[in-house]
Amino acid sequence: MNIINDGGPAFPTEARQYRDANGYLTMVADPAGMTLRDYFAAKAMQALIGFSGAAGYGANFQAENKNLSAAAFFVADAMLAAREVKP
Repeated sequence: MNIINDGGPAFPTEARQYRDANGYLTMVADPAGMTLRDYFAAKAMQALIGFSGAAGYGANFQAENKNLSAAAFFVADAMLAAREVKP
């Protein structure tokens, strides 16, 4: 099985406590939202689309372009791997 390092939540939130209708103390974690991998890929996608537009490919760009999406996740995975390297 191939496990993908998603980097965890991009914008983590703290769990919160509240008292329910019966007075019991309950801990609830807010949803974490997108992963750090998704966030990095979204940023890479912006740069790749910008580059393709600057290079004259912008008119031919399609949102369904799987090569562009794969490239964005390739960059995101490289960024996550770079975080693991100790200076």
